[in-house]
Amino acid sequence: MPVAVAAGTSAASAATWRMYLRSRSARDAFARTESQRAEAEKGLKEAQVGRARTEQALQEISGLIEIGRQQIAWAASEVEQGRVRVHHAPPPPLQQTGDLYADVFEALARGQTVAWQAVIAAAAHQHHLLYQEAELAEIFRPISARLHSLIYRTLAVLDEVEREVEDPDLLGGCSASTTW
Repeated sequence: MPVAVAAGTSAASAATWRMYLRSRSARDAFARTESQRAEAEKGLKEAQVGRARTEQALQEISGLIEIGRQQIAWAASEVEQGRVRVHHAPPPPLQQTGDLYADVFEALARGQTVAWQAVIAAAAHQHHLLYQEAELAEIFRPISARLHSLIYRTLAVLDEVEREVEDPDLLGGCSASTTW
């Protein structure tokens, strides 16, 4: 019997040991699961903060785009009214802060400034060209009227000469049948 008791005790000990190992393995797995759950919750909170920051950044970018649209409309209005200041100071160099959002806002604001300055410069250039053309038109208007008058008087004189002179040799090949 001592062998049977020893065998039974040994079997019971082995079963207990297996249960202990399984229990420990389950506790370790549960601890890992809890750790992973905590990391996942932390990642989820970081993602929510990132999403909120991204939404705020998009709203600010939308606002900056509207400001840029208003500035360009204002620049076009100034050009139409003839109040143009073309010589603008160049924007300061772009400063990289290391914060992606701040750098994007800075680049967008700089781009808008450069864009409306370019609109004003192009419109001023166009206005200058139109002004030069208008000046030329003002110069040539009296000249063209004078030339028009001289041409009609010359034609009247030629008609008079053709009516008075009957000799074709004196007319030099000009006749009433000649078309102008």
